[in-house]
Amino acid sequence: MNGSNHWALLATYTGAGSFRDLGITKKQALARLEVLKQNLWISRATRAVFIDFTVYNANLNLFCVVKLCFEFPATGGMIPSWSFRTVKLLRYVNPYDYFIMACEVSIILFILYYIVEESLEIKKNGCVYFYEVWNILDLLVIGVSLICIAFSAFRTVVVDNMLEDLLSKPDIFPDFEFLGFWQMQYNNAVAVDIFIAWIKVFKYISFNKTMTQLSSTLSRCSKDIGGFAVMFFIVFFAFAQLGYLLFGSIVKEFSTFGTAVFTLLRLILGDFDFEALENANRVLGPIYFLSYIFFVFFVLMNMFLAIINDTYAEVKAEIAESNSEFEIADFFKKCKLVQYLYLLEIAELLGYNNILGKLGKRDKIQDIQNALRIADFDGDKKLSYQEVRQQLKARNLSEMEIEMLFAKYDVDGNRELDEKEMQQMFADLEGQKLQLDDEINNQQSMVASDSSRPPTAAVYGRGNGSNVPADEFNVLTRRVDRMEHSIGSIVSKIDAVLVKMEGMEKAKVKRRENMNKILNSISESENLDEKAKRQQMEQLVRKSCNAGTLINHSICADKDHISELSSHCNMH
Repeated sequence: MNGSNHWALLATYTGAGSFRDLGITKKQALARLEVLKQNLWISRATRAVFIDFTVYNANLNLFCVVKLCFEFPATGGMIPSWSFRTVKLLRYVNPYDYFIMACEVSIILFILYYIVEESLEIKKNGCVYFYEVWNILDLLVIGVSLICIAFSAFRTVVVDNMLEDLLSKPDIFPDFEFLGFWQMQYNNAVAVDIFIAWIKVFKYISFNKTMTQLSSTLSRCSKDIGGFAVMFFIVFFAFAQLGYLLFGSIVKEFSTFGTAVFTLLRLILGDFDFEALENANRVLGPIYFLSYIFFVFFVLMNMFLAIINDTYAEVKAEIAESNSEFEIADFFKKCKLVQYLYLLEIAELLGYNNILGKLGKRDKIQDIQNALRIADFDGDKKLSYQEVRQQLKARNLSEMEIEMLFAKYDVDGNRELDEKEMQQMFADLEGQKLQLDDEINNQQSMVASDSSRPPTAAVYGRGNGSNVPADEFNVLTRRVDRMEHSIGSIVSKIDAVLVKMEGMEKAKVKRRENMNKILNSISESENLDEKAKRQQMEQLVRKSCNAGTLINHSICADKDHISELSSHCNMH
């Protein structure tokens, strides 16, 4: 009979069986029903009778496909059920319907573009593409949309053919049940498609760290929730099976195992008929109810909430401590084109400042070389500390810089640079100057390439009102200058400490050599007795200890000063 299956209250029935058209008038229908009654059309073997008809409302352009079902169980009696499917099979009638058609065409074009885009991504990324959840959702949207498009075209063609047959043969019953059923499935598919599309909104609002808390919390606690779900469903299904076996023959809500499962889920939400359970069994009913409330509601549900709550607290703390990489709200408020160009201009200015700084270092090295060439007044090819200090002091070098430079190349510690030490100093200075020349040339080429772009009008407040205020820029500049000065002082002090430590090591070596010489001379002296030798040795030990103490005090004082400068830098 080309009928479809029907899921009724007691069983599922196929489209097989016998049928009878009742006609198009009431008189014909009553006459044919009387004939069926007299011939015992409904017998003991009959398990279900279906009455199918379709009505059409021309004002609303809606079809209502009706199926009335009467089931006859083996125990006797009759159980009625019904199915009403209100569907719109004639899609394009008025102007608004044609507007909907235009929207559907645009959706089809979008889906085609979407298919091409996802195909290119799959070809580019391979299996890695399927590791991303959002990509899986994209494929689901495409698949469900293609099914809806195919059914929409099929429905339009079939409805047109059925209406032509109905107009040409009005006495034959037009079976719209098939179309009504699949129209409902089409509506369900569209609902699922729209739901997935709304879920994808989270992908585009995740730029905001507040919006990422939900997805981060669920993804982080997924393993804990999975392990907890196993334990929860073991206990839950145990209670469902217990309720089905205890009260299934008495209470309707526990008549089947599936019904018992949904009844217990409703109990979690507070929807439960306790009186029916108590009337079924005055002892086991309350015990079952209280034990379920205690183990499932108070224990397991609170464990579930605790897992999510702890994970949410961790995620919130991490987001609060982390720096915001990019937020969509900040994008609309601050990241405008003028500000971007302003930052580019500042970067260009910083590039020029960097070049100027390197040029200053190069000139300083050149001054040191010139000063060392003319510092040898007596022409003995040796430079004393006073000669070097006099020339470098005239070129605005500080005492600490002079001391550090001289101590670096005074290897033997005699406060004098011989010819070999001078050659080493000149070679190092020349190497540093060549390195600075290379860096300056590289940065000049980079700045020249950047200067080819059009200048912006947003430099130092010449652009729109959305730029950084001049007073704030000046405050930040002063703070950076103070910080650079503090850091420079710290570095200078550290270098001074290192120089003094090197001097201390050299002094220790020299003192050890002198002590060995003195001890050898004392031990070899024959004019002194043992007591005099011991007194001289004690005096030498005291002098060496006092010298070491003075050096240590000097180093500690420098370290304290460095700590003060570090604290000052941190305050800035």
